[in-house]
Amino acid sequence: MSLNADDLERRARWLEGVPPVTVQLLLGHGYLAVVLTAAEAGEWFCAKGAVKELLRRSEPEAAWEVISPYAATDWWGAISVAARVLADRGRVDEAVGLVRAQAESGERLALAELAGLLARHGRVGQAIDVLRPHLADWFLLEALAEATEGHGRDAEVADLVRPLVESETGAGAGERRDRAESDAGTTGSRRQGRRGAECPYRFRPPQKRQHA
Repeated sequence: MSLNADDLERRARWLEGVPPVTVQLLLGHGYLAVVLTAAEAGEWFCAKGAVKELLRRSEPEAAWEVISPYAATDWWGAISVAARVLADRGRVDEAVGLVRAQAESGERLALAELAGLLARHGRVGQAIDVLRPHLADWFLLEALAEATEGHGRDAEVADLVRPLVESETGAGAGERRDRAESDAGTTGSRRQGRRGAECPYRFRPPQKRQHA
């Protein structure tokens, strides 16, 4: 089996190969062995489905055997699944390291996943630190809210969010609003000035031609 990140990304994006619905049907009818064989042949959705089923059966070692060749490509889709398998095996530090490498490359999905992974294992402060420089991104702001929910860090999160809210509602926003109102007033005045005057581009019906 030969795998590479670009090929996996394309196949996942365009649902190439065995589609997820077929994988679910096979697993639902007990054909895990068939799905595993396809996963070994490079079928991504089969690999992903097999990992989920093996974890459901509390077989993280077998799940790791399935996902590790895919994770070796450094494709984020496989890395995210592999990190969860590692965490299920109790290898949390390895899972964090795997995701952190992707997060440091700027992958926003990896940043959100890293924060969630850290928070799920009691490292809420580290999760906040991961997301702190990226809170202008609404997606990562939501990730912060999810990662810290129920951990008693609401006041700290509020302090982080407050400057963002103030930047949107402060002087800059007021200036933008005043400018918009001024523009609207100017436009209204122009419309008033033209009201009642005939528009030079108004449609006029053709005149009947006079025949001699």
